[in-house]
Amino acid sequence: EFLKSTAAVAKCMAICSEFVQSASHNIASQVLDTNYLEAAVSKISTNSFTICDGEGASLGIGLYPSAAVVNHSCSPNLVQTFQYGSEGMPPSLLLTVCRSIANSGEELCIAYTDTTAPADIRIDALRKGYKFACTCHRCEDLASNDVAFGIRCPREGCKGRGRKQVEVGANLSTIICDSCGHADFASCIKRRDDSFAIVQRFQSEKEPKPTLDRMKAAFSAMKECCTMDSWFAQEAGEVLVQAILDQVGRAGTETEQRELCSLALATLNELGTQKDERTSECCPLPPLVRRYKMAKLQLFLFHDPRPAMMMLQDVHAKLLVYFPRDHELILGLEGCMRGGMA
Repeated sequence: EFLKSTAAVAKCMAICSEFVQSASHNIASQVLDTNYLEAAVSKISTNSFTICDGEGASLGIGLYPSAAVVNHSCSPNLVQTFQYGSEGMPPSLLLTVCRSIANSGEELCIAYTDTTAPADIRIDALRKGYKFACTCHRCEDLASNDVAFGIRCPREGCKGRGRKQVEVGANLSTIICDSCGHADFASCIKRRDDSFAIVQRFQSEKEPKPTLDRMKAAFSAMKECCTMDSWFAQEAGEVLVQAILDQVGRAGTETEQRELCSLALATLNELGTQKDERTSECCPLPPLVRRYKMAKLQLFLFHDPRPAMMMLQDVHAKLLVYFPRDHELILGLEGCMRGGMA
């Protein structure tokens, strides 16, 4: 079972020249040595970077030995992007400062996981993927984590939200409404988790993927049990937008395309800017990509291009901090701007 589950990664290992050159064994002769494979795959999993396109879609993994020594922070001061060279050449990893550096002795760090997620999810991802427990100030700040957690009080008529009263990762009995004191959140959290499982299913490579109707239902259920500024609602909405946009290319008529694009734009508007304002310093790219999507949809749907053009110009200037001018994301954005002015 181990060999089956790691077959794809083992193939990747065989073509990563930097790793192969540094290996003290001949991979071909060791292919049936599960201990060797396990150690090799663990090294790749721990030290590799997820290669993404400009809009954050995962394309694969890459090994960059110099950058692999950079440590994690839940408040990173570096963000990673990728520059694609000529055909046949691997992408280059770019690390760019994303916030002010307090002093000359501050360590430069990246984020190994989604820093907008609640602390217990970040901690679990770091423990499983990198074998360490994060105890930084953000992971121990219950107030900020309550916002990301964002569970609504299930008591009828109450506008409060559940807050964890003890350390992160506590059980359900420690979640209490900040308004009415209600303490039974078990059914509400189960509904949230069931809905989020559908979202995760769509994000995975497993087939069949949930239908668009199921994704819309999952987002609706998520909004009922979570506040809109919660990480869960924001993630569900972002994935729903991607599911909608995936359908646009398959639409048979322009009318169907416009209906789908209208739904995508309405969902992005519904998500609002709460997450953008809360996370833009340590996670600047997702809010910019979201605004880029919104502007593209507005150009397609509305006769007056001026609001979309103003948004594109602002996003363009900010993305140039992180991407070179010949990057596909920048070129695509500039193409939209030329189309909007035509």
